[in-house]
Amino acid sequence: MTPSLDPQPGPDRARQVEEAVDAFAAATSGDATHDLFQPLTFLLAQVRQSLGMDVVFVSRFVDQARVFEVVSAEGPLAQRLAPGQADPLVDTYCQRVVDGRLPRLIPDAAASPESVALAITRVLNIGAYLSAPVVLANGQVFGTVCCISHRSRPDLREEDARALSEVARAVAGCVERGGTLRFGSWTGSAR
Repeated sequence: MTPSLDPQPGPDRARQVEEAVDAFAAATSGDATHDLFQPLTFLLAQVRQSLGMDVVFVSRFVDQARVFEVVSAEGPLAQRLAPGQADPLVDTYCQRVVDGRLPRLIPDAAASPESVALAITRVLNIGAYLSAPVVLANGQVFGTVCCISHRSRPDLREEDARALSEVARAVAGCVERGGTLRFGSWTGSAR
């Protein structure tokens, strides 16, 4: 198993995520591009590195499924969470965060009875989890932006969750402006 990236220090990592969101917004504003794949994959790689997570993805909720749209992954999950792959929404952390059964920030999945009870915790080796719903202006939940670490992360804070919410808002804004999310992944470095 590939170890998690070393996270940046507390407030600095949230600021780095927010700066990456600003760069993404500039790259996808107005007539800049309708193809969000390249800037979004780069943004997710920056988020993954800044927060020191193993996986960051954007999912879309389609019928009763979670579809992985864009994935930035390190280690064994880089092959297992392929863009375009889908799984039942009912079995996911994503759905539980959206409907309030799980918090958006779980520093230690082993300490959460609801997380421990989910098979996906073992399947994806979730040690820590961070999520933000992608909500469109009309209130429709498009999907989520999620981060997974294979180890517990007691250093994760609410400011990290707020920074991820900025990423989700940026994704929602681009989707609403007619941007196209093409299935894709990024396993390289953002730097």
